[in-house]
Formats: sequence, structure tokens, C-alpha cells
Amino acid sequence: MFSQALSIQILSGGQTGVDRAALDQGLDSGFKIGGYCPKGRRAEDGPIDRKYPLIETTGGYVGRTQRNVLESPATIIIAKGSLEGGSALTQRFCQEANKPHLVIDANLLTPAEGAKLLLAFYLETRVHAFNFAGPRASGWPQGYLYTKQLIKHWVTLLEMLPSP
Repeated sequence: MFSQALSIQILSGGQTGVDRAALDQGLDSGFKIGGYCPKGRRAEDGPIDRKYPLIETTGGYVGRTQRNVLESPATIIIAKGSLEGGSALTQRFCQEANKPHLVIDANLLTPAEGAKLLLAFYLETRVHAFNFAGPRASGWPQGYLYTKQLIKHWVTLLEMLPSP
């Protein structure tokens, strides 16, 4: 369990894959979770479980993606290779809104290496709420496990930081 006084929040749109893994590992790590999801709590595997306290928004997947970027201090995009679809759109929204964001490429980094990059980004930005985004499970079946492992490693690194 994350033991420091820092209050980390993990946000996402609740889609399968990276989004859902971030929410699940956030719950497992004792973080606050939240974010925006499409009206009807739509995801590729059916309605998003109510255990995830997501707020329904209009505009479908695009509206959800934009709202999560705009209302989060920073965004973490986890993908395998070049960004496509919703992941590329997430990056574009971050750039247009001049929001800090980090892209972690699973082709180049293990989850432990990605966690070190995320720690450096956290220390640089000093924000405590992160929108996590990336491919849905049908686009990258291993994304769920990779993301959970990355966040677990990040929590271990956070716990090693000196108390504020």
C-alpha cells in the first residue's frame, strides 16, 4: 500500500486494456480513481462496472478522451510502438491543450523501466493526478498486464522516496 502522505489519483476512461488496468491497479494500490467514460458507460466488453467511479459524458469515445485530457493535470499514454487511434488522439489533445504528457513504448521499455520513466515525469511535473490512456484489449491484449506491472513498479519506487 502506498504509504506516503501524497495523494495520487489515477484517472481513465474505463475502456478495456490500458485504461482498465490503470484503474484496477490504482484500486489495488490504494489510490483514488476516477475519470470520464462515454454515456451508457460503454466499453468494448459491455457496460463499465460501477465499481469504477467514472462520470458519464457526451461525445462518445472522442468526448470521453478529450474530457479526461482537459481535466487531468497530466496524461500517461502507454502503447506498443507508434500511437494509433484513440492513443494518437489522446496525444493530439494533450499537445493542443499544452498539457504535460508522457508516452511509454512497451516495445522499448520493460514495465520496470517504464516505471522509472514515470517516476522521473512525476518528480518533474509534481502533479498528483494522472490520466492513463492506451490501446483497448482488442488492439493490444498484453497491455492490461504490462500496465498493471508498470504501476506496481512505480508504487514501489514512490514508497522509496523520502517523506515530504
